[in-house]
Amino acid sequence: MIKALRTTNLPHLIKDISNTFEKIESHRRKANPLMMNRYFLLLLFIEIAFACDFQGKHYKDGETFKMKNFMMRCRHYDGGYTTNVIACLTVSGTQIALNTTYTEDGRQYTCQATLGGGANFGWNLDVGDNVDEE
Repeated sequence: MIKALRTTNLPHLIKDISNTFEKIESHRRKANPLMMNRYFLLLLFIEIAFACDFQGKHYKDGETFKMKNFMMRCRHYDGGYTTNVIACLTVSGTQIALNTTYTEDGRQYTCQATLGGGANFGWNLDVGDNVDEE
């Protein structure tokens, strides 16, 4: 048999229900280490899945990195990534923009973009001022 609630006990009942919900909410807010580890691993997997993998190293979208005499940039797109040359590097590390020529320390460098995101890079001795004319 169900007993009817007395209206005089109603405020106490509401307070008890409120306290119960507060305890549940407080417990829910506490960080569960196992769940935190799962979230961390999931985020790590997502980051690796959407990273450029270039010669065993991972790079984020937009990140630039040196590769021999070139500066490279990682770019993500739907379902994959690409790495493109964005500049050439002189012996001293000076960046040369694509499709330009630059002279440094007696050398004339040329950085020429190619189809597919690559570049041709070369240098010649700048002998223009040292030529003897007869």
